[in-house]
Amino acid sequence: MKNTITEDIQKHLECLGYEINASTDGDTDQFICEHPAWSNITVRITKDFVLMQSWYIIKPIPESVEFYKLFEELHKTVLVSRWNSFVSEKDSAIVLDIEAYAYGYDKQNFGKLLVQYEKEIHEHLGKFYKFGNEK
Repeated sequence: MKNTITEDIQKHLECLGYEINASTDGDTDQFICEHPAWSNITVRITKDFVLMQSWYIIKPIPESVEFYKLFEELHKTVLVSRWNSFVSEKDSAIVLDIEAYAYGYDKQNFGKLLVQYEKEIHEHLGKFYKFGNEK
């Protein structure tokens, strides 16, 4: 692994029960992390900058003002995550890209970040699925 904090983050995630597939691409270390109860995440570490991402697919729905109002309301309340969306070229489904960022590694702060990230996903993800089912 290329980055000094990579091993600490990997151990932390494994301790939480994630199964990790690790790889390196240039200066970036990457983990594909799967968990039986929490969100699956991809973690990329470059020069002590940490990017966590989770993706969720919701059925194709027409873009609308109401859909974007969901994002507007969401971003007023979340603390650590950033939510984006794009349309899948494969099947026109909406893909939610949920991200969180950190710089460096501190065991306690990284743990708090993960817990808050997971809390925000579980608190808000259902709104998007519900919206997709109503349309």
